[in-house]
Amino acid sequence: FTLVYQQEANVYRNEQAFPRVFVVHRAFVVSDPEEVIQRLKDASFDLRRQIVLEEAVKDPHMLTGYNAPEVDGSTAEIIRYTPNRVLIKANLEHPGFLVLTDAYFPGWKGFIDGKETPLYLTNYFIRSVFVESGTHHIEFIYQPLSYKLGAWLTLLGCGIVVAIWIYSGRVRNKK
Repeated sequence: FTLVYQQEANVYRNEQAFPRVFVVHRAFVVSDPEEVIQRLKDASFDLRRQIVLEEAVKDPHMLTGYNAPEVDGSTAEIIRYTPNRVLIKANLEHPGFLVLTDAYFPGWKGFIDGKETPLYLTNYFIRSVFVESGTHHIEFIYQPLSYKLGAWLTLLGCGIVVAIWIYSGRVRNKK
């Protein structure tokens, strides 16, 4: 730990804490949740250089990192972070997985340069997307179906209330 503030209280930085976003080039698919946990607990499994995905990927080459080195100069930086949207700028020397260490939750969608991309349940509870080499803008946007359905039902309800109000006003005027 590094001391970063010392006045009314001491504040330390954990130098071994994971960054909020990072890139890895090694991924393994393990569908059994118990096996995922065992893999993550294994002392030889380096969480900073490899990940465990709980679902199949569209292209098996994504798992080998296209023969990328275990570590390269790939970078990822959070540009904007709000509760419903995370914007990241990434520069990958080799294709790999951009890992956002926020909780995976249904309703989140991933976009690379404006195009929707699959979001992967990673390391049991966080999320990642596969990114080709180059400079990209990656967005994670929270768009749950329940929100859209609720909005449409609210609008429908308001429309019904307005229609009833107008209809009842016309019926009273005729009497």
